Amino acid sequence: TMRISDVTVVVYCCCRRLCCRTTEQISERNNELHRLAVALDDAMQQLDNKGSNLSDASPLVRLKAAMSSLKTELRQMELRIGVVSHNLISLSLRDKQAALKDAARKQQGARDAGITQLY
Repeated sequence: TMRISDVTVVVYCCCRRLCCRTTEQISERNNELHRLAVALDDAMQQLDNKGSNLSDASPLVRLKAAMSSLKTELRQMELRIGVVSHNLISLSLRDKQAALKDAARKQQGARDAGITQLY
């Protein structure tokens, strides 16, 4: 027959084992919780980094500034090309006019020479 003290010891041992198992399970859950919290922090940090990279407009600003600079340079080049073209056309016209005047003088000289031979 079991006495009350024996029953108390048995219950105490069962409770102690149950308490140890529960403590182990709590410890395992705490370790898992810590691991998940670290993984969550890492994921949040990666999201913050990606978010800041996505909201970072500095590459777009640099691209727009470069395009504006290229447009300005293109306008300046077009102006220079226009000036050079104008100068070339002017020089070409002067050369043609000079050649025509020279040809006219030669022709006039030839006529004058022919007239003087007649006299």
